[in-house]
Amino acid sequence: MHIKLKLIFIPVILFMFISLGYCQKIQIQQDSEMAVNFSLPDLNKNNVSISDFRNISGVLLFFWTTRCSYCLDELKLLNDKYKQLEQEGVKVLAIDIGEPTYRAQDFARKYELTLPILIDLRGEAASLYGIYGVPTYIGIDRSGFIRLETHSFPEDEYRFLSQE
Repeated sequence: MHIKLKLIFIPVILFMFISLGYCQKIQIQQDSEMAVNFSLPDLNKNNVSISDFRNISGVLLFFWTTRCSYCLDELKLLNDKYKQLEQEGVKVLAIDIGEPTYRAQDFARKYELTLPILIDLRGEAASLYGIYGVPTYIGIDRSGFIRLETHSFPEDEYRFLSQE
């Protein structure tokens, strides 16, 4: 009986943790650390590294999965704002965690996503950034420092990522 109660409470606690994280406010980091570089394939199997954008543009990483309903809402919003972000000097990289390429491709086609999608099949990039729940945004400035972390689109906060 005691073990059954534990098994019931684990999903409840996990749900509360993820829900609270989703509602978390944007954290803008003043004393930030250098972003860890990684290289992942996009949907066309071309490797993309975040270091490719250092000193050129800010980078907005978006970690997600196809099974996350909150992620779909954020992806639609991010997709709508993608061209504007790029024009403002912020490179967008949507990183699908732990799913095969075909699943992300089918999802992107179904929802007409045009933003760059990278595949983190084994969750290695997510692990490097300490991603515990999705959706999660990580903002990296032009110099390569992590400047924001949030679970919802950073409406105005993303702009300083592209500033020198």
